[in-house]
Amino acid sequence: MSTRYVTHRDALSPDPPFSADGLREIFATQITNRRKNGRPMYVMPPDDALAILAAVLNRWHAHFYRLQAQRQANDDARRAEAAIAELREVLPRIEASCRPVPGRDDTFGLWRHRAAARLLEAVQRDASRIVWQQRVVVRSNGRDDNPASWQSLADVLPVDFAEAWQTVNPPAGASESGPLVTFLSVIIPALNGEQPSPASIRRRLVERRGRASEA
Repeated sequence: MSTRYVTHRDALSPDPPFSADGLREIFATQITNRRKNGRPMYVMPPDDALAILAAVLNRWHAHFYRLQAQRQANDDARRAEAAIAELREVLPRIEASCRPVPGRDDTFGLWRHRAAARLLEAVQRDASRIVWQQRVVVRSNGRDDNPASWQSLADVLPVDFAEAWQTVNPPAGASESGPLVTFLSVIIPALNGEQPSPASIRRRLVERRGRASEA
C-alpha cells in the first residue's frame, strides 16, 4: 500500500517549538507513561540526549518555516503576475480612450491618460523583478537538500530519535502505536504544519526500510 500524501499545512510560528523540557513532557505524556503488568515499558531519555534532539528538531522547523515564507512570497508573485498581465491588457485601452483631443478641454481625461501611461510604463519595466520566484535550498552535510514534506521528516528523524531513545531503551520498531510512530505523529505538525496519521507514518517507515533492505 502506498503512503498517503498530506497536502494541508497549518501555519508555523517563527519561534523554535522544542526544548529539552518540552520533549520530556511529550515523552512523559505520550510514550514513557505506558505500563505493562504494572511496570513501566520505557525509560525517559537523559536530559543531554533530549537537548540534542530538540536542537535537531528546531533546525528542521527553521527550514520548514523558511519554506513557508517562500511559498507565501511565491504565491504573492504569482498573483502579481496575473494582475500585471491584466494591467498590460487593459491599460493601453484606457490610455487610448483618454487620449487628449485637440481643441477639447478635458482635464480629467488628460490626468487619466497620463496616469495610465505611467502605470503601464512601470509594469512593463519592472514586472520581471516583481514576479520572480525562488526555490529555497538548505545545505546539509555538504550537499544540497530540499525536504518539503512530512515524508522527508519520516525518512530522516528516526536516526535522531534512536540516538536519544536508545541511550536507555531498546530499538523502537515501526508499529503504529509504538514509540517512534507516536513521537513522529506528535512532533511533525509542529515542524512543518502537516498532520499525517500514525498509520501513514508507519507505512512510510515500512516502505523506507523495505527500500533500504533491497539496496
